[in-house]
Amino acid sequence: MDIHPKTYGELIFYSKKILKRILPSNFLGLYFSFFPFVGNIIFRHPSHRIKIIGVTGTDGKSSTVIFIARILKNAGYKVGFFSSVLFSDGHEEKKNLFKMTMPGRFFMQKFLADLVKNKCDFAVLEVTSEGIKQKRHLFIDFDVAVCTNIKPEHIESHGGFAQYKQAKSRLFENLKHDFRKGVKKTIVVNGNDVEAKTFLTYDSDQKMTFGLGDQNSIQGEILKSSISENVIKIVGKEEAVIDFKIGGPFILDNVLAALTVAYSLGINVSVSKRALENDSSIPGRFEIMSKNPCIIVDYAHTVAAVEKILSFVRCEWGRKIIHIFGAAGGGRDKWKRPKLAELSEKYSDFTILTEENSFDEPVESILGDILNGFRNKNRVKIIPSRVDAVADAIQRSDDTTLLLFTGKGSETVIAGPFGRKIPYNEKETIWQFLKSPHK
Repeated sequence: MDIHPKTYGELIFYSKKILKRILPSNFLGLYFSFFPFVGNIIFRHPSHRIKIIGVTGTDGKSSTVIFIARILKNAGYKVGFFSSVLFSDGHEEKKNLFKMTMPGRFFMQKFLADLVKNKCDFAVLEVTSEGIKQKRHLFIDFDVAVCTNIKPEHIESHGGFAQYKQAKSRLFENLKHDFRKGVKKTIVVNGNDVEAKTFLTYDSDQKMTFGLGDQNSIQGEILKSSISENVIKIVGKEEAVIDFKIGGPFILDNVLAALTVAYSLGINVSVSKRALENDSSIPGRFEIMSKNPCIIVDYAHTVAAVEKILSFVRCEWGRKIIHIFGAAGGGRDKWKRPKLAELSEKYSDFTILTEENSFDEPVESILGDILNGFRNKNRVKIIPSRVDAVADAIQRSDDTTLLLFTGKGSETVIAGPFGRKIPYNEKETIWQFLKSPHK
């Protein structure tokens, strides 16, 4: 790696990268473990004084966290939560502007201490494989561990799919031995996901599954699914029909996961139904910004999520689809770039490739890798600037067009080199060009 730092910030950035390369892995492990250990002591074991629900998986973690929190609040509990989209200290919700789901140093322990101070009954935390890899889950005593699904992701970072899955498993393996807080230690997993079901082998007081089919504790059936609405039937010991005023293909599993957690805590389905029908929207998740042209913004960036949303809109929209995306995370998961191209070519009519979060890899290099996955390169356009890509997409659209923006969702920055965060809001950018008289 050529190193030519021009600013103090770049010097610090490069110094950290060099240290990570030269220090032994055992030392790094001790380094990562130090902060949660000390934070746990400084803040007097906060996770012993609040019930904690951890949600992991490849897709749907943030939505599931937010749905669980809304149900618990509707049931009369005071709840704090932290997700990659929103977080709450029990008093007010805020956007997550950290550009990470589990911030490091003492953050997680301090956050839990703040929830205890605010007299919260529950904390609902999104738990990522990268956070676990960097030991940020240590000294947090979880009561309920949830897995939404497991698909290939972060393969290069973890060294393989088995290692990625092993990182996820650490949320479950110590559950039985964690601090007791008057609730059953519970494992909740997607019963239709083969990889997720392996987490049922870990010890806990109770184990529950969700999904399609009568083999699951909480079963779901889609009665209606469209771009603007979802109607779901819940089957189990209690039955309910929930009418959501949001569309898209993602809601079923996330809702079922949240309902199953609530059920494991003794909350009946009618309470969950009321909470979810009152507020079922998730920022950046299948948000319809305009109906003419039809413009949808979504956070999907994994292969599984991108395929799910593209195949869904292709089925629901019989006319022209323009897909605008990049590739999440420069320098990582390079294997999926041609796969994302294949999916975009299969389900959309035209593709605009643009920046997403390039980090320390040149945007042009990332987009070139994606472009190589297209067989017909005449139906692709590269526009490195995401703002310019939005403008171009809207100029190409009419009332027969669906514009699908994936990869950014409700994020408010684009992560660039040397840890820089460039302000960018997909939804606001779209609104500005929609209102512009120079379309």
